[in-house]
Amino acid sequence: MARPTLLDMAKLRADDGVVDLLDEAMIDAPELRYITGMPIVGSSFKSLVRIKLPRVGFSNANNGVDPGKSEYKLQQFECFPITPRFEVHDVVAVEHPKGVAGALADEAVAMTSAVLQHFARCLYYGLAYDPKGFPGLNELIPDRNVIDAGGTGDAQQTSVYLFRVSEQDLQFVYGHNGSIKMGDPREETLTGANGKPMNGWVQTMMAHLGLMTRTPRTMVKIKGVSLLHPLTDAHLGDAMTRFPAGRGPSGIWLNRIGMESLVQSRTTELLPRPAMPSDWNGTPFRLTEAIVTGEEGVIPSQDDEVDLSFKNSVVAE
Repeated sequence: MARPTLLDMAKLRADDGVVDLLDEAMIDAPELRYITGMPIVGSSFKSLVRIKLPRVGFSNANNGVDPGKSEYKLQQFECFPITPRFEVHDVVAVEHPKGVAGALADEAVAMTSAVLQHFARCLYYGLAYDPKGFPGLNELIPDRNVIDAGGTGDAQQTSVYLFRVSEQDLQFVYGHNGSIKMGDPREETLTGANGKPMNGWVQTMMAHLGLMTRTPRTMVKIKGVSLLHPLTDAHLGDAMTRFPAGRGPSGIWLNRIGMESLVQSRTTELLPRPAMPSDWNGTPFRLTEAIVTGEEGVIPSQDDEVDLSFKNSVVAE
């Protein structure tokens, strides 16, 4: 069972000048900033979705017309519980520079960060990433809206996602009125690594999270993107044509490899290193670590450790 160790606490105490914990394990999850969410009372709700407008047309004077009607379908959206827990041996907790309260606070921040990162990655990889969660964009985007950049089997292969955020398209759903509850820390008898009892602290969190997608028409995926098969302006232009008129994407979501490949595709003799773009004809780029590199046959396990090596390296020479 993973618990903080005395070594972890020793690292925190190593520099007396450290005032706050610098959490290198915290990868930004911009999805939670830019994608709106709808709180619901329980953990599921049903909604009528109009799938067809009534038929109308011009008519001659003194002629009647056939009545028209809309067509609807009933959709049910669900939130799924996520209930992480952490434990700290009391002998370890007291070694924190700020005592037991500091140890518990640090772990609570880390657990919250992990939940949000997990939620963001489930947006793209859905049930393949966590079978107990909700379907993600990989499972929801229809084949007709998947554009192939040509990469296969490349260790640097990734995907780019475009989707529209609104109540009529895609948004997050937060169950039980949107609450993310952090339980009070409590002392319990824990089981040590040697199988024997020990005293320690326990804290849990509970949230109900889900994804609502009302139509597949406003979501597009560009797959097979790599430095060898870069994202190009032609791919992005093609993707934009897949959206209904007046209902374009709210953002272009990609990781660092996807962005670097676009920059390289724009490289010319006159412009050897184009600036990193902030938007494509007004649609903003959103850099995220939730989209993985090396997608071909590799959907990351929810137990994978976060690789921070990129912080000390460049994307490409």
